[in-house]
Amino acid sequence: MAKKRKRKYSRGAGKEVEREMHRYKRGKAKSGKGGKGGKVKSRKQAIAIGLSKARKKGKKVPRRKKKEPRPRAAARPLYPTLFICAGGCLLAASGRVRVTRACRHEAPSSKKEPRRSGALVCA
Repeated sequence: MAKKRKRKYSRGAGKEVEREMHRYKRGKAKSGKGGKGGKVKSRKQAIAIGLSKARKKGKKVPRRKKKEPRPRAAARPLYPTLFICAGGCLLAASGRVRVTRACRHEAPSSKKEPRRSGALVCA
């Protein structure tokens, strides 16, 4: 005789999902706290809402999977990036804020001298 398998979800939880799917098919299912959010647009979302309601009522539903922490973005280097302005001065830029030493160089005119790509103009 085959061994009887233990249920992961209770019958009550299944009924709760069934009710939520019915509401979804009729276009009445809403997401958010107290159903004040937007309209449920996917079957998966409707099932998740049904399971969540069953959990709140104390039905037998497996725990949610824990989210894995997202990998952090690579840290920015602490040393400044160096640039050369149009007049030949060395400029330091750290992150998004440009830290510059005051100099009076202007960009060369396009007729006399072609501008270097990425050349900065000092204020």
